[in-house]
Amino acid sequence: MKIRESLFLLLLMPLGIYTSCGIQSHPKQKDPVRIEQKESSRTAVEYEKKDRVETTERKRKSIHFYQGLLEDFCKLYYHKAFEGRTYIYGSLCIVSVDYLSETIIEIKGTHSYEGIMGKQYTGYAFKANVRELGNDRFLVTFEKQSIKLLSRKKYWERTSREIAYSE
Repeated sequence: MKIRESLFLLLLMPLGIYTSCGIQSHPKQKDPVRIEQKESSRTAVEYEKKDRVETTERKRKSIHFYQGLLEDFCKLYYHKAFEGRTYIYGSLCIVSVDYLSETIIEIKGTHSYEGIMGKQYTGYAFKANVRELGNDRFLVTFEKQSIKLLSRKKYWERTSREIAYSE
């Protein structure tokens, strides 16, 4: 088609739609772009729902996995890292798991421990950052809330250790 003919047709089309000069306009059809947008937005909503379900499943699995990892970590290193205090096995309760990146996970919760004098401290907060190193190895930075014996003030202590763990 020549440029003149295509320009002529482009000029006639709007006239046929907006005037009544004998040229009939075609019934308005659905805009294919809008249809694609609706379908793609529907698909996006479906993907979002699927992602939420997968994320929920992943969190359930990860809570179980990280519960075991942190239990083992505390069993192995707590006494050495926190000067004579002993972790009470099975007391760790995970409250939240947040994915900071693909390899770093932040875990918050509570735990109990036995102090130097034998007194039990229950429900003390902890924060752990777990970095996946590969080959079932993890770097755990574990922070725990403690209490000073004389002043009864709470403070945070921290340790970092590498641990091998697999379910």
